[in-house]
Amino acid sequence: MSYSTRKQRTKQAFKNPKADKDTIRIANDSLKHEIIIIEPGFNIWLALQRPRGHYDEVYLGQRSKLFVLNYDIRVN
Repeated sequence: MSYSTRKQRTKQAFKNPKADKDTIRIANDSLKHEIIIIEPGFNIWLALQRPRGHYDEVYLGQRSKLFVLNYDIRVN
């Protein structure tokens, strides 16, 4: 017979109560498209974003060109 005084360690899964609420469904029934976003923290990120129309088209175009330029440099 053998005995041990060590306690058994068990892994505890801590559930984040907000993680269940971070699933968003975007659907367009007329086009039969559906997007499901399952991402912990997505609602918080989305709430912190600027509203639509905050940035003008010129700013977004310049930013897009910069992203494309950086991407092209990394790929080549």
